[in-house]
Amino acid sequence: MTAEYPPTPDMPEKTKKNSSRICIIGAGAAGLSAGYFLKEKGYQQVTILEREARIGGKCLSLTYEGKSFDLGANYITSSYTQVKRLARKFGARMYTEGRLRAFNVKTNTNSSLLSAVLAEASVWALAWQSLRFVWKRWRLNRVLSPRRPGFQGLAESHPELTRPFGEWLSANGLPAVSALFQIPVTLMGYGQLSEIPAAYALTYMRVGTFTDLMLAALNPHIKGYPKRFTEGYQRLFERISWELDVLTGADVRKVTRTGETIRVEYGVQEELLRPGHPASQTLECDYLIVATPLYLGVLQSFLDLSEEEKALFGQVVYDPFMVTTYAVEGMEDYTAATFMIPEPAIGAPFVVTRQFADNNLVSFYTRTRFGQPVKKEDILAQNAAFARRAAGIELGDYYTYSEFPYFPHVSSEAMAAGFYDRLEALQGKQNTFFTGGLMQFELVETIVNYSRHLVQRQF
Repeated sequence: MTAEYPPTPDMPEKTKKNSSRICIIGAGAAGLSAGYFLKEKGYQQVTILEREARIGGKCLSLTYEGKSFDLGANYITSSYTQVKRLARKFGARMYTEGRLRAFNVKTNTNSSLLSAVLAEASVWALAWQSLRFVWKRWRLNRVLSPRRPGFQGLAESHPELTRPFGEWLSANGLPAVSALFQIPVTLMGYGQLSEIPAAYALTYMRVGTFTDLMLAALNPHIKGYPKRFTEGYQRLFERISWELDVLTGADVRKVTRTGETIRVEYGVQEELLRPGHPASQTLECDYLIVATPLYLGVLQSFLDLSEEEKALFGQVVYDPFMVTTYAVEGMEDYTAATFMIPEPAIGAPFVVTRQFADNNLVSFYTRTRFGQPVKKEDILAQNAAFARRAAGIELGDYYTYSEFPYFPHVSSEAMAAGFYDRLEALQGKQNTFFTGGLMQFELVETIVNYSRHLVQRQF
């Protein structure tokens, strides 16, 4: 069983809620939810600094011809307890996603998602092993639980969960569901089953999420999931930010952690007064929460990292994720989401979505690998080649192009060597805390849940 989190020596007392100054760097899902839970707990002096001119991070939404589209985070499943709680509080409406389909990149044919999966396994093997997976995943709730987020103690107590997910499936007699998991894992940008540690994949695939996706392969309306936000994920976090002290356009340049006070130096754009000439500002605080992408290239640009922090965050990698949208007619067959089967080459689109039958904005999702960049022009060329081959149309110019540093993670070897024990031991040192996708898993639900527990146990 995962170890309990020890109390932090620097844990602020309840009497300090009105006087403690807390700075959060990053106004994505991690930073905004941490700010929200701190305010909910009674903390008054919480400032959130965001480098971009907008909030939301990977929760990026746009409106096109009256409809809202998510370019980053998108789905909500029945397992999204914290996200749905926030949605109810802030009045964010949801709707059930439309049909999910598959496109065979070898035969250039469309089919149902279920048919594509059954091409790799019999219906009986798939049904039986799906039930076995549900049973095994339910038994793991005592280890991988939202009530105990993170992976501290896992390397010692359950080393089998630090191995690649494909190995875990084979060891548990579940080879028939491997093809099924390639869709939400590999084709959603989380890497190969032979690489991603089982703990990550199993945190993602809670029983509710797994059954949602199984039934969605038949018809999403059977259970009503997956859902999307009617006005987009970003708009939920914008509503949350209205109740918080958030400063956008604040580029943090240097953080100095000495003694009891943390000094944060940043530049903030003076808007129309002096465009292009950011004013230098300084913020002093008692506690720092870092909610930026947690890898070395970002952190060392502003944070006075210790040797232990350098050693840990230097092991973190991510997979760049590109989303390109086009306003194009002739792709009605790709409503609402089509997954490429088998997995296409890196740089080629692996999911194509046309969210609404009455709106012609189409999104192409492309993933690359850490340290193996693909040029933008090559991605656009592969999008165009797919549209000609699959739909017989020319895409023309794109409408938007977005790139995300997606899925911060470590290897199975690093997880087995106790990476997360050392990472959790950092919490509270120099009055600094970390939150975000690395800490539990790159999903909005797990990110929000981790921030909630961080506030509960450390503040």
